Amino acid sequence: MASFQVAHINEQGNDVIILPLGETFPQRSPEARKEMINGFANCVKRAGLKGTLVPVWPEGDRIHFIAPKEWHPFCASMTWDWIRHNINRQVPL
Repeated sequence: MASFQVAHINEQGNDVIILPLGETFPQRSPEARKEMINGFANCVKRAGLKGTLVPVWPEGDRIHFIAPKEWHPFCASMTWDWIRHNINRQVPL
């Protein structure tokens, strides 16, 4: 069965589901990006994971993300190595 990996963490009392995406994610149309994120969100919900889905993707040596504004300082501190190290769930598609 096809699946994808996430980092399901608790940061300062907030459940966060970090969804690593590929470098080509920003090249998709805004509609395609939204549809893709919604599809992953539905899979995460079906898998019973609780929390806010935070898509992340690399661009050069930077990490980009979609997250609530109050989480931007935390998300900006993440590195790709930290994200890979914290992967702890397989979610079925």
